[in-house]
Amino acid sequence: MPSRLALLVALVFLLWPQVGETSQLVVIESTSPQINPGQVIDGSKSLSLPAGVQVTLVGEDGKLTKLKGPFSGAPAQGKVAGGKAAGGDKKVVAALSRLFASGAPGTSSLGAFRGYGSAVDSQALNPPDVWAVNVYRSESLCIPEGVTPTLWRADPGRNLSLIVLHLSTGKEDTVAFPTSVHEAPWPKQVPLLDGGEYSLRDGGNMWERKLVLKSIPKDLPTEAHTIAWMADNGCLRQAKTQVAKLASR
Repeated sequence: MPSRLALLVALVFLLWPQVGETSQLVVIESTSPQINPGQVIDGSKSLSLPAGVQVTLVGEDGKLTKLKGPFSGAPAQGKVAGGKAAGGDKKVVAALSRLFASGAPGTSSLGAFRGYGSAVDSQALNPPDVWAVNVYRSESLCIPEGVTPTLWRADPGRNLSLIVLHLSTGKEDTVAFPTSVHEAPWPKQVPLLDGGEYSLRDGGNMWERKLVLKSIPKDLPTEAHTIAWMADNGCLRQAKTQVAKLASR
């Protein structure tokens, strides 16, 4: 039979990768003025929180951990708030950290082609449905497979005739927004394609916006991985909405 020393050596060898690794966590919500959302912390080092302070973190495995003061110890000793875990991925922590350092949810690197008046004023407003398209905003929009986005406008005070054009195929259709109506379905004649670029313009040709649609992979292991993927693909408004929902659990 193997000696006790041999068994101990074998056990240390098996556990060494876990012991030697340093996992990182990113703060996604905090009531502490010293700990800010987006901050990356070492999961193996001791963290002290006074009474009444709460901090929510996401690890490299996508797990959500909530710490509530008084607390002292490694963050891994905190209460796991739910969600299945996946293999460690430092890219998840990095992407969520960058998300908090990015601009406001209404910003877009795509820019607005043309526009003025109420169309410009409505760009910063977010649809109640995270998968909906604000027709007055140029942005990248991430959509789960099988989900058809709706078209949404903030100001329903007048009739709106909207022309949706898929740029590479030239297929287009007109969508009508009657007065007092906020939402309209995606036009059937316009294909929904991963990476598809679209033009949205009013029937009077007074303003135009650009939209890029990206399909969210089905095989992402956790919600945190999905949010990180959205952030890395430029869907900042949606990623910020979803990370706030994750933190509130």
